[in-house]
Amino acid sequence: MKLWVLVISSMSLVNSVLSGAVDNVNLDPKCVGGALHEFRLTDCTHFPCIIKRGKEYTIDADFSSSKDIVTPNVRCGTIYLGRQVPLSGYGGCHTLSNGTCPIQAETIYSTTTSFKIPYYVPSTIYTVWCRLEDDSGQTLVCGSGSGKVV
Repeated sequence: MKLWVLVISSMSLVNSVLSGAVDNVNLDPKCVGGALHEFRLTDCTHFPCIIKRGKEYTIDADFSSSKDIVTPNVRCGTIYLGRQVPLSGYGGCHTLSNGTCPIQAETIYSTTTSFKIPYYVPSTIYTVWCRLEDDSGQTLVCGSGSGKVV
């Protein structure tokens, strides 16, 4: 899941128009307990995305899990100066745009979240990672991507 600042929805016509499916999502093959079916980011169809400071972006993704999850958790972060920095504001049940928790195995769910990069963030290329975890903290789907902040 490249640039998983991310993480996960669709389903509304407005989001479909604003967000194109990113065609080069980089999934980690070590995380095989679920699937990312589609990832969409406002104004981006190919990584690295150009992310403008101060502009609001919407991330939508469609995913499924190979097992039931009562409380899914989406964790995201970035790598800055060689260190992993967690990003806050992501989650699980509260970001679902179709369906409710608990997550049922083999069912496709959509999630949506929005973000805005503050003006003080340095202009450079960032690698962002995200992962979907189950109730026990096991990672089911994970990946990374890149974006250039301008």
